[in-house]
Amino acid sequence: MYDDVFKTIKAQLYDRATSPLLGSFILSWIAWNYRFIMLIVSSMPATEKITYIDNYIFPSYEAMLLRGTLYPLITTLLLIFVYPIPARYVFSHWKEQQRKLKQIQQHIDEETPLTKQEARQIRQEILKATLDFEKEIEKKSLEISKLKELITELENQKSIDDLGLQNVIERSQLKILNKIADAPKGITIDDIIEFTKGDRIRTEFDIGELERTNCISREFSNELNKIVFKVTHRGLAYIVKFIKKEPKFIQDQEDAQP
Repeated sequence: MYDDVFKTIKAQLYDRATSPLLGSFILSWIAWNYRFIMLIVSSMPATEKITYIDNYIFPSYEAMLLRGTLYPLITTLLLIFVYPIPARYVFSHWKEQQRKLKQIQQHIDEETPLTKQEARQIRQEILKATLDFEKEIEKKSLEISKLKELITELENQKSIDDLGLQNVIERSQLKILNKIADAPKGITIDDIIEFTKGDRIRTEFDIGELERTNCISREFSNELNKIVFKVTHRGLAYIVKFIKKEPKFIQDQEDAQP
């Protein structure tokens, strides 16, 4: 509560101190009563100060009223209402002359030819600025390219992670997966074994791994009257990732085989 009261008083005093009326009146009062102020701050004894004030500065109530209130008030009103009128025209005239001087200076600068040294210096500065700008552009372009590559890599990785895929799959399984994808109606296990030209145990293991990872599904085909295998969306994602987008993956897997 006390803080609010102090803040209110402080704000009121600040408004009064910044008021043009009060500020002008204080200046006017000081100008009219400068001898009183000099006497107050002097080293004269207090009794002599009071005697001098009563005899010479404010010898009567009329002098106190005139010099202490009326004359400073009149001066204050003149400063507030009369002084701004000529000050406005003087300020406008001064600004206009400054503008004309600036125009003359600009005209002289434009008409004055450059010396060889100045022209050479300007060309060097322009060349340096151009080179710096091109280097900065090249640097930013390189950074943008790297950021684009990183964004693409992160997006691809995110799409793969969303599908639960990892960058590990055996070559034999990927080949079987691709073969199954080429058969929209499905393919039997005998056809897969014939395609792989390997042992049955290895082929059945690869098929089991593909089923376990939900890359293929086992269905009954009424047309063939047999169990067939079809590729799932996850399996297609593997194919798109490791065959369509990265065809050298198969070659890398083959090179990695012992």
